[in-house]
Amino acid sequence: KDVALGILKQIVHDNPSNYHFWLSLVQFYDNTSQGDDALKVFEEMTTVFPEKSDVFLALSARYAEQARYAESIAALEKYEAIEGRAEFVSMQKYRMYVIMQQRDKALAEVKSLAVEYPDDLRMRALEADTYYLFDEKEKALGIYHEILQQEPDNAVTQLQLATHYKQEGVDSLYVRYVEQALRNEKFSGSERMKKLSEYITYREQTDSAGC
Repeated sequence: KDVALGILKQIVHDNPSNYHFWLSLVQFYDNTSQGDDALKVFEEMTTVFPEKSDVFLALSARYAEQARYAESIAALEKYEAIEGRAEFVSMQKYRMYVIMQQRDKALAEVKSLAVEYPDDLRMRALEADTYYLFDEKEKALGIYHEILQQEPDNAVTQLQLATHYKQEGVDSLYVRYVEQALRNEKFSGSERMKKLSEYITYREQTDSAGC
């Protein structure tokens, strides 16, 4: 392996502009469980191939695997500088901001998505989820109800409200929203059965307590 690695390094050294030789070196390190060395190669590739967006995407993923989230986000921003804004990149940045408990940056990312995709209620729901996650429940509930005004059969939002009211012990509203979701044709089969089982257990427990 040492001989093979030496040969491969020499090939890269002799052909520094050959992108595929660099990738072969990365693959060698990955195949020999030398992930840190593979990451270092990607770091070097960003200076050799600053126009290659895939390098920054791969580097971001490597940083994220090591919980180096700030560096991962920086790599994603360089990817965006080359390719322009992309939803999947914004979502990755958002998730890492949440992990780092950076509320303002997480909200800024998801709000920008909501502006960019005004007809996609998923983005508004994600904004509400973010408020809820950071314990700003009233703001979250306001957005959830706005979503249901626009799309009364939004199953995901119905379930979010059901979960909230169950946690708060508001039986009537929990029952209302969970029953709406269970009757909703947009609700997937496997998730429906799971929620139905939870609902039956809840009703049995509350009925028993009432007796």
